[in-house]
Amino acid sequence: MSRPAPRLFVLRHGETEWSLNGRHTGLSDIPLTENGVNLLIEKTPKVVGSGKLLDPVSLGHVFVSPRIRARKTFELLFSSLPELPPHSLSDEAREWDYGEYEGLTPAQIAAKRPGWSIWKDGCPGGESAEQMTQRVDSLIAKIHELHRQYYEDGVGLRDVMVVAHVRSFQLIQFFFGSLVGAPSSNRNETGL
Repeated sequence: MSRPAPRLFVLRHGETEWSLNGRHTGLSDIPLTENGVNLLIEKTPKVVGSGKLLDPVSLGHVFVSPRIRARKTFELLFSSLPELPPHSLSDEAREWDYGEYEGLTPAQIAAKRPGWSIWKDGCPGGESAEQMTQRVDSLIAKIHELHRQYYEDGVGLRDVMVVAHVRSFQLIQFFFGSLVGAPSSNRNETGL
């Protein structure tokens, strides 16, 4: 039996005070701003529901970062449904542990360490690029297995979603984008 190709949706959490002013937010549990909440409430009816992009009848599993900003984004995204879709809090989807750079802006980090690159240098007292990549690779393996089960065995549903953060999003996008040759910046017309 031929099945539609599995899909992966990756959504970065809504606006926070620190995302507005460019501060690195890893393990700190910063809530959404009122504007972040309102934007989600305004935008989600356009994409969530029967026959829409995020149709609950196709959504097999959602991996959600344990940070409050990601959990609240997930809850608001699906608040119009009678129940939340199948999901799990996933430490693998959490943001980079910025260690000593937590809460600092890129300019503040550059003043301390000129030429610093998170992808080459990692974060003192936090995670290296290799540690972050290994953690996200573990999540990617779970996504791949859910997609394989659906496509090859007919088990589960077509769609998987991750509600996470910018760095985990970048690694997931890099991995899956390199598989399909996707451009590095895709954004749908809803602004989500």
